[in-house]
Amino acid sequence: MILGSLFQKYLSLILGLTAFYLHGCCVYELNFRQKLLRLLACFPLLFLIAAIAATQTNGVLAFSAVSICFFLCSFYIFKDTPLDTFFIFLCIYIMLIFIQMLSLPLIQLLGLSVHSFFGALLKNLFTLAISIIHYKFAHLTVIRKFVTNSGVLSKTIIGNSFILLYAIAYFNESDLHYYLLSFLVALLLLCINGAIIYTSLRMNHQKQQLEMYQEYLPIIEQLIDHTRETQHAHNNCIQAIRMLPATCKDYDSLCHELTDYTDYLIAQNTPISLLKINLKMTAGFLYSKMLSAEEFHKKLDIKIENYNLKTDTPEYDLITMLGILIDNAIEATSENGISYAVLDSKNNKLLFQIKNVGPKLTPDFCAKIFQKGYTTKNNQKKSHGIGLYQLKHMVDSYHGEIALYNENENDTTYLCFELMV
Repeated sequence: MILGSLFQKYLSLILGLTAFYLHGCCVYELNFRQKLLRLLACFPLLFLIAAIAATQTNGVLAFSAVSICFFLCSFYIFKDTPLDTFFIFLCIYIMLIFIQMLSLPLIQLLGLSVHSFFGALLKNLFTLAISIIHYKFAHLTVIRKFVTNSGVLSKTIIGNSFILLYAIAYFNESDLHYYLLSFLVALLLLCINGAIIYTSLRMNHQKQQLEMYQEYLPIIEQLIDHTRETQHAHNNCIQAIRMLPATCKDYDSLCHELTDYTDYLIAQNTPISLLKINLKMTAGFLYSKMLSAEEFHKKLDIKIENYNLKTDTPEYDLITMLGILIDNAIEATSENGISYAVLDSKNNKLLFQIKNVGPKLTPDFCAKIFQKGYTTKNNQKKSHGIGLYQLKHMVDSYHGEIALYNENENDTTYLCFELMV
């Protein structure tokens, strides 16, 4: 009898933790196979918890032991911070409790007891099936964003909701007579929590936009002032061009001087052309990077192919991605050197290309460049090796593309990044 109960508890725990793992993979944007070995490593602990649950007459204690076990397994598998792990655990547990409650009418319809082997097995298989559907089709990454950015009040409500649902779930394990009332309460709590998550994410989005405007609006004003100064110098430029025929003795020298001078004027007008971009904060950001490069006696040359840039990526995240690529290129450029960038828009996505003199790519370099902690910089700091890893994660979250390749011009090898989001 004890062995049968032990097997039933152990199988239920394996199915339950697998369902929890699938939801965790969905929240953390992981492939099912990535943390599979860590999941399997938790199974011996599940056997110990099953033994406690099978021999323990105190149902509350056994129920609590299972919850604590799932939290420890979640922390071990996903390796997040303890606080974020805790609240993500609560959110997933609330979903799983609700899914299990959905299976109770089916168990009753089949004339099974929730405490019987087949009743418990059906409940866990139903939960696992829904979890697989969530893993395949649901976008639960908002839960992680919510937990990371939410305040104390939102987290308190999530905690209180978990305690209430936890009590409802335990109550339904013992008595199904008040199932409808319990289900309605659980549904109400899920709706409240969903509204909290949506409101929190929306407020965070607005906060980031406001911070971005506060940071780059003064730079845009500086860019406008630069444009006015350039307009005042327009007559001088015309006068210089008119004097070229008088100073050049032959046609070839005239062509050469005219080409050099117009190239110089085009380069000087790059900041002005930034004002034509429809994404004004991006324009201010790019201008700030041009000024930053000049401080290090370097140059960032930006060519704009399309002024009407289209992207579904929020501008504050777009600026973060562009900043990682530009900062890396400027840092890798030698003093008095130039980094070349191209800004374009294709297929309703923003296309950004940047290149600087760099090494010839190898398969090993390409395989490791986007890994966390990998860096080719001599000054080994903790911050190094994070930027491109963060960039790849953000690009994937917005279903974009990032490419790395070499270009050869005049016997010079360039390291090129191409971003499309």
